[in-house]
Amino acid sequence: MGTITWTFVVGAITLVMTYIGIKLYRYLKWLRYVTKILSKLPGPKPHWLFGNIFQIGNFSDFQYKCHEEFIVQKREKIYVFWLSMFFPTVMLAHPDTIKEVMRSNSPKPTVGPGYPFLVPWLGQSLLVSNGPKWERNRRLLTPAFHFSILVGYFKIYNEVTDVLLDKLATICEKRKYIDIFKPASMATLDTLLQCALGYKGDVQQVGENHPYVIAVNRLGFHIQERCLYIHHYPEFIYRYLTANGREFFQLCDYVHKFSKDIISTRRKELVANGREFFQLCDYVHKFSKDIISTRRKELNESKETEKKKHLDFLDILITAKDDNGIGLTDDEIRAEVDTFLFAGHDTTSCLLSWSMYCLGKFKDIQVKVYQEIKELSLFQEFKPERFEGDKHHEMDPYSFTPFSAGPRNCIGMNFAQNEEKVMIARIIKRFEISLDPDHVVQPFMEVVLRAKTGIMVNFKERDL
Repeated sequence: MGTITWTFVVGAITLVMTYIGIKLYRYLKWLRYVTKILSKLPGPKPHWLFGNIFQIGNFSDFQYKCHEEFIVQKREKIYVFWLSMFFPTVMLAHPDTIKEVMRSNSPKPTVGPGYPFLVPWLGQSLLVSNGPKWERNRRLLTPAFHFSILVGYFKIYNEVTDVLLDKLATICEKRKYIDIFKPASMATLDTLLQCALGYKGDVQQVGENHPYVIAVNRLGFHIQERCLYIHHYPEFIYRYLTANGREFFQLCDYVHKFSKDIISTRRKELVANGREFFQLCDYVHKFSKDIISTRRKELNESKETEKKKHLDFLDILITAKDDNGIGLTDDEIRAEVDTFLFAGHDTTSCLLSWSMYCLGKFKDIQVKVYQEIKELSLFQEFKPERFEGDKHHEMDPYSFTPFSAGPRNCIGMNFAQNEEKVMIARIIKRFEISLDPDHVVQPFMEVVLRAKTGIMVNFKERDL
């Protein structure tokens, strides 16, 4: 090997080692600074190298133990635990601390556990992206949640709820208790698929064995479990050298295909409709008199205006253009669809399930809600007395943030609230809700808050 070649090799190695050395120095400097700051915060005592990793067991039990100790007993507003010495996790539990994060425009983390583990599944969607990309996509998606679009979904809310009510009545006819998470999950998925994507697949008839629901549950499980194993953080190792990683990416492939198939079908429909529209325009221009042609144009414009009122989420994603006339790519559309499917069905199904639990446990509140529904005035939250009169004006706006807050609040808030109002109101109006007294409900934290062994509920027909 010649002198020039050796010089090149040595130079390249030196550059790489220098780059690594600089990165490592900066990281260790950052870690020293962060450790110094966070060491002042309350939290379980960490090991100098492994942090609290061996104390965790599973996240749900660990988090509830920490919550009980630091939030309930010691009345702290914040605490910290460590996933090894490299990854601190700060938990916020008070408006004073929560608002500092939610009001901020700081980018979401791109390394370590948490959001980066969602990227293979949800891509660079609104949930994960930062900066100009997030701002652009947020602007493009906002019209999909305009009041004029959302109001057209109430018919679907009610049709989906019709099926749900009949299922609950049939199953609970003989005083049988049912795990409400399962039918709730199918109902909210059915709603989302019809409202957002125009997809009708008899989802509720398939039941809780629908492969999409199973896939979402498993994906959430794997994301949380991966956080516990530092050697699973590198994607190559996790993807190719672990059984969980292989299953995770297989499930990602399935949910991507599920959404891509729907997108492809809709794109073809829009193209076909466009061709038909312009063919009709050519016919009108060719064979009609001026006055008839003008009138037909007016009618077509009227029809198109009416049609736009009923564009759904997917239509808007496909047709949206930014200020430069550039639309979303297929991968960007797929990422937003995957995010909306997950965030719009799994979260709302949990909300519906826990609402049934609370109403079944606190019968006095259930009676109040029932009376309010009969008077056509609906409560949004479980403790409505907190929001009576001027009380809600006295509350810190960051004390109750089910849809987050600040510049990155949930874009689908009104969609979810409308859906839940319809479902909860109609369930309460038709049924009296009771909990199984022999079943212990244990909250279990995954990506969303579930119950470890379900919530067993009975729905008894009211005497109307």
